[in-house]
Amino acid sequence: SVALTESMDSSVRGYRKLTSLMGSAPIASIPNITETADSTEIRQSQVKNRLLAFAIIAVVLFLVHVLFIDLGELWQDLTIHWYSLVRKLGF
Repeated sequence: SVALTESMDSSVRGYRKLTSLMGSAPIASIPNITETADSTEIRQSQVKNRLLAFAIIAVVLFLVHVLFIDLGELWQDLTIHWYSLVRKLGF
């Protein structure tokens, strides 16, 4: 199966194969760059860091909402109840 695939593949691989086809040496060749395990780990680390940053931003926005909006409404409710209590007690 592999031999059949290789024989049907018409791509040129390698400096020697290119030289034999062209009849002269090429000026330059482009190397085949494969991804290493280090680059995969770096990419995974970057993804984790982005997710962590997103989670931190989400938590901060949630806390800002709770502190400034919900506590503001709670404070207004408390002041209303306080004033109504003071009026009922006659102060």
